[in-house]
Amino acid sequence: MGRFSESADVRSPVEATFAYVTDQDRLAEWNDHVQWAEVVGGGPVAVGSKLRQHRRRNSREFDLLFEVAGHDPPHRHVVEGSVFGVDTTMSFTLQPKGAGTRVTMTADVQGRGLRRLLAPVVTGEMRKSTVAALAALRAHLGAP
Repeated sequence: MGRFSESADVRSPVEATFAYVTDQDRLAEWNDHVQWAEVVGGGPVAVGSKLRQHRRRNSREFDLLFEVAGHDPPHRHVVEGSVFGVDTTMSFTLQPKGAGTRVTMTADVQGRGLRRLLAPVVTGEMRKSTVAALAALRAHLGAP
């Protein structure tokens, strides 16, 4: 099992930041592994929505499917899914900070059975990706 939390401050107000972070059409702008993302079946993002992401990692392309487990605009968004057979939960917490927003991304990673051995590797890769994504969010939404 693995867990980590990373934060970044952006200049954008919390409502605009939440809208940007949860907009599947814009996910590829700030997550460099995502090529495109969509709400399966269309519609707004809500609890129970299925989110499909087409990703590229090195020369490999693959799809990941997540389900929205929590959606409390403009403060909290939680997705759950399986990454290479390892259960993951990614929580996005947004808090006003001055005129901007502090974005915190927290991941919980849990492998079952032999997949337990993959959990530390998945956790490490997710952490690297999260740090890069937060840097891209700062670039797109402005650093304070």
